[in-house]
Amino acid sequence: MRKFLLLLLVCAAVDAEEWYLSNAAGMLLEKQVSRFAALRNKYSLSVDYVSPSELPDLLREYHKTSWPIEVHTLFENGEESRRQWIFCDEKGRSRLVAAFEAAPAPDGKAPVGFIELYDENSLITAEHRFFDEGDEIIINYSYNKDVLIRAETRHKSRSAAGEEVIRHINTDYYRYSRVASLRAVERVYHEKLRSDEGYLVRHLFPHRILDSVGEENFVNPTLAYGSDFLEDVLIDNGYKVLYTTDERGRVIGETHQDNEGNIIGELLNHWSGERLASVTWKTEDEERRTEYKYDSEGDRIEERDYNAGTLERVVRRENKREVEELYMNGVVILRAIWDDGRKISEERVRPNTSGGQR
Repeated sequence: MRKFLLLLLVCAAVDAEEWYLSNAAGMLLEKQVSRFAALRNKYSLSVDYVSPSELPDLLREYHKTSWPIEVHTLFENGEESRRQWIFCDEKGRSRLVAAFEAAPAPDGKAPVGFIELYDENSLITAEHRFFDEGDEIIINYSYNKDVLIRAETRHKSRSAAGEEVIRHINTDYYRYSRVASLRAVERVYHEKLRSDEGYLVRHLFPHRILDSVGEENFVNPTLAYGSDFLEDVLIDNGYKVLYTTDERGRVIGETHQDNEGNIIGELLNHWSGERLASVTWKTEDEERRTEYKYDSEGDRIEERDYNAGTLERVVRRENKREVEELYMNGVVILRAIWDDGRKISEERVRPNTSGGQR
């Protein structure tokens, strides 16, 4: 790897290229000097350094003359499937990481992928996410002495007339305790979300996308353990959301407010050890609760949904099969069976004369 490291420092030798083999999970297994030998495998990775003239137009504005340009190209069965670009500054710190699919993009639009920008302290300052139809999500991060205080999300698209349209979607404000642990996140919506924009609701702590800090991840279990029973609560409910977290960064409560600061409702997450035990949604007029049960390996095997304390729905899981039961007045009235996400049967359950079911 001496040659490899030397190239990084001197930013030279545009023709330098190394080939690696990998397994399906992405782990590099073997270095090879032959391009043809590497491409005979199912997966292979090319590591190369290129000149600024070879940069895609999308990345040119972020590059500085002194920064070497490292390119990783992933091949599957001899065909390019993904390409990653990395800019490092004079001290070897990553300042840009970008990756794009090899599939051609629609005319005049960016390919599907992402760009992440970092400052001299290795803090992420912006994310650009590019989607199939040419839409772009832009998230800008602001810091106070290396502590994240704000994240602003915008959506860029083009109108039918071809004009660029930028919408300011939401701003997240991060609050900390005296010992600098994250205690709350306040989300302010600037525009009403459409139901088909669910990807905008995903709430991740910046840079934790890479799982680089493990136990300090910002966890929103209502997304990770999403339930149809609470779907209308999780998407497009209120103008402002105040998130409260515990000492491990897990969300334990969400307070939804309207644009005048009035509380619309509260979502409470109850944890039992490492597992989410239940989620409760409370408003002035209703209370809904979803309870979860797990097996010995920690996999969720049962969900029970209550409305005003009355059981309405139970879902039991075993491997890829799920049994869903709907209840009325405490008894099952409908039972559906799902196999690998596909409904294969549904039956109405009639109570017998003795008060049971058949």
